[in-house]
Amino acid sequence: MDLQPFVDKFVAIWNNGLSVIVLFVAFNFVVAVAAALKSHTFNLAKVAGFLGDKILPYTIVFVAVQLAGEAVGMAALAPVTWAAIMASLLGDLADSLNTLGLPLPSAVKSLVVKPK
Repeated sequence: MDLQPFVDKFVAIWNNGLSVIVLFVAFNFVVAVAAALKSHTFNLAKVAGFLGDKILPYTIVFVAVQLAGEAVGMAALAPVTWAAIMASLLGDLADSLNTLGLPLPSAVKSLVVKPK
């Protein structure tokens, strides 16, 4: 069985936004751990659940939408899904930055920081 078509498809999806999602999730992880350490709320169980809570759902959803969108002629679904995932990640990042005490503009804070 020739795996080259699968490898080529994965590389295309990776280059079409998946790499940004994975890197942004990793960056969010580092900032969230720093925020949890600063606020004395660090919990090792949350770190262990990170793979199942963030990386896997976002990557699986993006890849599934990318493949399904191409299969049914609706390739525009992938950029919309990517934007929704990035918006969620930006909200998480802003919340972590707020916990770290970094100043955010009030307009940004009202849009993305979760109320306490």
